[in-house]
Amino acid sequence: MESIKSKLMNDLANVAVWLDENDLIINLNEGKTEELLFGTAKHICKSNKSLSIPYGNTVINLTKKYKYPGVEVNSTLNLNTHFDACFKCASTRLCLLSKIRDNLNVDSARTIYQSMITPLLTYCGILNLKLRSTQLHKLASFRERPTKVIFKDFRPDTELPSIMDLRKKRACEIVRRTLDGNIPEALMDHFVIKDHGRETQNRGCLINLPTIKLEYARRGFYFMGAKLYNELPLNIRSATSSEDFYKLLKLHFS
Repeated sequence: MESIKSKLMNDLANVAVWLDENDLIINLNEGKTEELLFGTAKHICKSNKSLSIPYGNTVINLTKKYKYPGVEVNSTLNLNTHFDACFKCASTRLCLLSKIRDNLNVDSARTIYQSMITPLLTYCGILNLKLRSTQLHKLASFRERPTKVIFKDFRPDTELPSIMDLRKKRACEIVRRTLDGNIPEALMDHFVIKDHGRETQNRGCLINLPTIKLEYARRGFYFMGAKLYNELPLNIRSATSSEDFYKLLKLHFS
């Protein structure tokens, strides 16, 4: 910990020199310049008291979470605080939608929901595909509320897609883009088609699941994305063109 503290202080000293030479100052107010220590909950609990980084005559504020950019990142990178913040904001907006619902028709209400509420719960959703049971319960109950607000006493022809289905759909789309090579080069090798060595109906349609030892790593996109893709029906995974794949995928999660 002392080594980390020494390096941070040295870097900050260099930053201070550059700022001074360019007639600039650093904003040390809470929420602007803060320090966030990443690690396991056990190690962070031991380290918080010893990591105090001074800058001039001020000690930089130590925080447990930080929003960047639009993602609520916490010390253990489990995205639970991000989920809670997004869910709270989505619930607030849904309440506002219910208050103006009498002045809207069904299509307008649904458009507002899909453009201003749904994105809150799907933003960076592929990073958190394995939710806790309490989070899954929240999303399941949330699906009923917008249905009542949007359609009121009318029986909808089609149900609103669940938030988890939208997250899964997006994950499968990115996996397919990776397999097609339509993604930054640094990410291309993370999904590899399994070699069966013989003719089977799944040949060329399944992805190798990476060998994972830690439960934390099983929550990552490179494991969960491959797992979700392999769980798709064969007719979707075997689609030869990307256009056909996306059409079938949309129908599957609708």
